[in-house]
Amino acid sequence: MNSRLIFASLIPLAAVLLPLAPACAPARSTPAKPMAAAKPTAAPVQPRMPAPAPPAARPALPEKVTLDGKVLKPGGWKLEGPGLEAVQQAVEHARAYGPGLKVVVNGYTSSNGSRAKNLAISHRRAQFVEQALIKAGLPPGQVVARGLGPDQPIGNNATREGRLKNQRVEIEFQGPDQP
Repeated sequence: MNSRLIFASLIPLAAVLLPLAPACAPARSTPAKPMAAAKPTAAPVQPRMPAPAPPAARPALPEKVTLDGKVLKPGGWKLEGPGLEAVQQAVEHARAYGPGLKVVVNGYTSSNGSRAKNLAISHRRAQFVEQALIKAGLPPGQVVARGLGPDQPIGNNATREGRLKNQRVEIEFQGPDQP
């Protein structure tokens, strides 16, 4: 075969193979230069979210709200004027404090009469105010009524004025961390 013919037939083949030549080239006898280490790239910047607001401070609770014998009229126990205001004030305190607050309604009596009778009267008194608090908007599970009778007098039972002080209901507030 003619060498010209072989050479001519190889030209189109060379056009296809030449671009591939570097990949097929024999290994160099001199070591290749090491590639420069890739520069670390910074992580994409995330927009900063504002820190969550601290929980709102709960208002300080009053020690107690007291309704005395001048406000709680025996024999039907009606709440009028100052009594209704005291109940509404207690509800507002409870709502401002928020969930977890327990409202304890303690009923008391003077020492007149038997102890058993006074315990029953004090409990009915406390239940009456408990129902007024519930009607004013407190959830029933948040309010507890207790009758404590004549055991914790704050007035002199020998006088009418002292007995009226002792015939009272105290509304106490207990936060979740209090017994």
